[in-house]
Amino acid sequence: MPPKRRGPLQTVQRETDDIKRKVDALVQQAAKPDASDRTDTLERCKELQRAMEEIMKTLKKLSKADEPAPVGNYDQCKREEEKRLLTLHERLQSLALQLQPHEDAFTGEEEGDLSIQKGEVLKVLSKNKDGWWLAQNSKGQKGLVPKTFLKVHGRPSRVSLTLTLWSCRMIPPPGVGLQVLSRHVRLCAFNGTQVLSNIHTVRATYNSKSPKTWSFSPRSTGERGDLSCGWAFLKLFDESGAPIALRTQELTIHGGTPFEKDTDMDTTSTKRGYPTGVFQQMLLSRKIPKLVVKLKSVNTRSRELLK
Repeated sequence: MPPKRRGPLQTVQRETDDIKRKVDALVQQAAKPDASDRTDTLERCKELQRAMEEIMKTLKKLSKADEPAPVGNYDQCKREEEKRLLTLHERLQSLALQLQPHEDAFTGEEEGDLSIQKGEVLKVLSKNKDGWWLAQNSKGQKGLVPKTFLKVHGRPSRVSLTLTLWSCRMIPPPGVGLQVLSRHVRLCAFNGTQVLSNIHTVRATYNSKSPKTWSFSPRSTGERGDLSCGWAFLKLFDESGAPIALRTQELTIHGGTPFEKDTDMDTTSTKRGYPTGVFQQMLLSRKIPKLVVKLKSVNTRSRELLK
């Protein structure tokens, strides 16, 4: 009886198994103290990377119709194989960075790399698991740099505080024909590009006698609003990395969402030009929408919960 014909997906799985055995052996060899021939190990690492890239290309082209016989959960098996290859790829990249000889400078070889010189000060924007960090130099240029070329200075900062919503001032009224059912303020940790925490929603108390001023009470509910008409940003650390002072903060409210730029809260506020006189600027500052918050240190009970 002739042997069963192996399908393309099964062939890729066998090849991935073989690559994994070679990667495991290479990692063990590189970890040995007497591993003197790092150049040869690095070259084998690069060969495995190239072989893995070819397997990944083959896998991406495969479809269920290529199989000579039905395969159960084909799509799931294919996704799992892609995940295995990506994990092996990250291991090889990390190993290649460890094996590379340390030099005074790094010259980018691919698009997206950032060339750096010895002694240059960079700002690390993100740290990838594969050992390549996204950094920015003093000229504002961004790119990927191997972490083995970098030395991190400074200590991480930590801040624990209690933030109390106090009031909103000079909030522009809604447009003609719009009916506002409720007003809310949503709070979260935000790094300028993405939300880093859960979003806490606080309902505002509205007084028709003072329509541009909102207030808050401890019993405010966590109902969610559907329309964003402004946002404010509170930095928790100053330029030196020290926590900000615990006091009342008046935050300027910008129009739109944090992902939009140059959006006015009130289209009639600054269209006629910015006033140059000190007195006029003071008058204008009182008309700018503000969110007032109070910051204070965390009490003992809350601090224990945070720990």
